[in-house]
Amino acid sequence: MKNIVTERVIHNGMVRVTLRFPYDSELIKITKGLPDPLWSSQMKCWHIQDSTDVIRILLTAFSGKAYIDYSSIRSAGTDKILIKSTGEINRRIGLAGKSADNNWLSLSERSKADVNKYRRWMEINRYPETTVQTYTSMMIKFLGLVSPKEANECTADDLARIVEEHIIPNNLSRSYQNQMISAVKKFYSCIYRSVIDPGTLTRPRPHHWLPNVLSKDEVKKIINALTNEKHRVMLSLIYACGLRRSELLGLVPSDIERTRIC
Repeated sequence: MKNIVTERVIHNGMVRVTLRFPYDSELIKITKGLPDPLWSSQMKCWHIQDSTDVIRILLTAFSGKAYIDYSSIRSAGTDKILIKSTGEINRRIGLAGKSADNNWLSLSERSKADVNKYRRWMEINRYPETTVQTYTSMMIKFLGLVSPKEANECTADDLARIVEEHIIPNNLSRSYQNQMISAVKKFYSCIYRSVIDPGTLTRPRPHHWLPNVLSKDEVKKIINALTNEKHRVMLSLIYACGLRRSELLGLVPSDIERTRIC
C-alpha cells in the first residue's frame, strides 16, 4: 500500500500539516479534496489546514488508498511545535506577551481558519506587511470579543457593541477604532461577502484641532530671522497672501496687478 508521511510545521506564519508521498495522481486528487490544500514549491510537498481532528480527516479520506504515518503529529513534540507556531503567528501579526497568546488560543478552529484565510488573501494581493499585521491582529481581537459567535454569525451590531463596550470604555484611540473598522470591513468584503454589508459600518468622527494662530509679533520675528532677502520676500508673500508653497513657486510677473499696488 502507498505511504503518506505527515508532519506539523510552521509555514508562512501558520500551523500546517504536510503530506509527503511520491507523485501519484490518485493521491493528489484525494488531497485536493482536503481542507485548504496547497502545494509548497519551497517544501516540495502538499500541506493542509491543521485542526484538532486532522488525523481522523486523513484516515477517512485515504482509507483503503494509502497508509498514513501520523506518528509525528501525535508525538510529545507536537505541543512544542504548537507553542512555537503560536509565538510565530503573534510575532508576524504584531502581538506580544501572554495576552497575545490568549487572544489566538482562545479562538475556535473555525475562527483560526478564517484569520489564516484572511491573512493569505492579503498576502496574495500584495498588501503591505504592516497592513497585514494590523488587520490580522484586529480580526483576532474582533473574533475573540464576539466569541462564542463565529464570523459568519456576526452582524454590524456586533462591531457597534465592541465599540461601545470595549473601545470607548478602555479609552482606545480613534486610530484604533478606525483600524478595527477597516480590518472588519475588508474581512467581510473578501471572506464573507453576504454576511455584513460593509456600508453599514461607520467610522468615528475625525478630531478637529483648533489652529495655532501666530501673533503679529511672532510673525515679524520669524520673517526678521531670515538673512536671505529672497527668502524673506517669499515668506512675506506666503503670509500676506495666504499662499501655498506650490502657488508661491508658480508665481510669474504677470500675476502681479500693478494698478492695485498701494
